[in-house]
Amino acid sequence: MKHPFVWLAAGRRGSVLASLVFVCVVLMIALSVIGNGLTMKAQGVACGVYNIELPWSPERAASVVAAWRDGKQLGAAIEQTRLDFLFLMIYPATLSLACVVSSGRCFGTIATVGIVLSWAVLLCTPLDFIENILILKMLGGDIQAPVPQLTSSVALAKLFLGGSAVVYLVFANILKKRHR
Repeated sequence: MKHPFVWLAAGRRGSVLASLVFVCVVLMIALSVIGNGLTMKAQGVACGVYNIELPWSPERAASVVAAWRDGKQLGAAIEQTRLDFLFLMIYPATLSLACVVSSGRCFGTIATVGIVLSWAVLLCTPLDFIENILILKMLGGDIQAPVPQLTSSVALAKLFLGGSAVVYLVFANILKKRHR
């Protein structure tokens, strides 16, 4: 079965993966620094980044946006969402290549699952892009249905795909260590 990185020589995949992981970590740190002030509790409402990614209702989204506006954190939320447009170009490729590398160290069904996930996790890019556009709409005041519900749906799909890849990587690497 072909994977998304057939064009990249097998001997170079490890170094490219290491570079992608480095860039991911740098971007995650930057996102964390910007988002540090966004994690707050206002009027009994948790207002972290996940709360705007998964609001599920206009009321919930409105309470998060209002808390950030009142706490003068709305600008930071917009800045973090804009930086996430760069991150969404890197982390799916990183997870995809990691699945390819791990699948190359496995066999049978485990290897096939890795290849399938290497393709599937790339869907995080358009899903995260749509999510960011919808978050920016909510941060700009467009909180009416179906914006929060759509945001939550695409965020959940993205988290499922990314989480599946991470679970695979942990599982495949545990199996690899057992078979040494």
